[in-house]
Amino acid sequence: MGIVGYVFLAVEQDHLMPLGDQQEQLADFAKEHFQQEIDVVFTEEGGTLKKPLRERFEGRKLLEYVQQGDYI
Repeated sequence: MGIVGYVFLAVEQDHLMPLGDQQEQLADFAKEHFQQEIDVVFTEEGGTLKKPLRERFEGRKLLEYVQQGDYI
C-alpha cells in the first residue's frame, strides 16, 4: 500500500494556496489517517480543474503510477 498525493496549483489568485501549505496538509493527513509518509506527490501547475484528471499532465502520470491498494 502506497500513499500518493496530488496538488493542483490554481492560476486564479482568489483560489491560490501556496504549494508548501498544500504539501504540509497532505503530509499531516497521511500521518494522521494512515500513520505513513507520502511516497510521492504529483504537482499540477496551471491548467484547469474542468479537465478530467486523466487529461491533465500530472494527473495522467499519477494514474499510471498508482497500483491496486494505493491511496490517493
